[in-house]
Amino acid sequence: MKNDTGWGRISGASCAVVVLAGIALFSAVVCHSSEEWKTEFEAVCSKTDTLTDMPEAEIASLLERCDKLATSLDAEDKSFRKVNLFRLKTCRDLISFMLDSKRAAKEPEEKK
Repeated sequence: MKNDTGWGRISGASCAVVVLAGIALFSAVVCHSSEEWKTEFEAVCSKTDTLTDMPEAEIASLLERCDKLATSLDAEDKSFRKVNLFRLKTCRDLISFMLDSKRAAKEPEEKK
């Protein structure tokens, strides 16, 4: 009787290591671009607390940055893109609302 269990374990373990290494390598590449996106997202959307104190031009630049982030998400995988487009849209909508509110509040002052 032949004892193949030793070779079976080694080849199975080797395959598992190779597969896991490939997954880790692929994940590192995906995470790198995701991390760049996340850093910019946090930089833009962390400013929502101070929107009332910002000038209109700065708020408008945040909207532009949101739009650039949305286009950069096209390169990401479907599930990452779907979740983060929703998060970005929520942030962008708040920034847009604040910009519109500032402009609307400014109009009555100009009419006086």
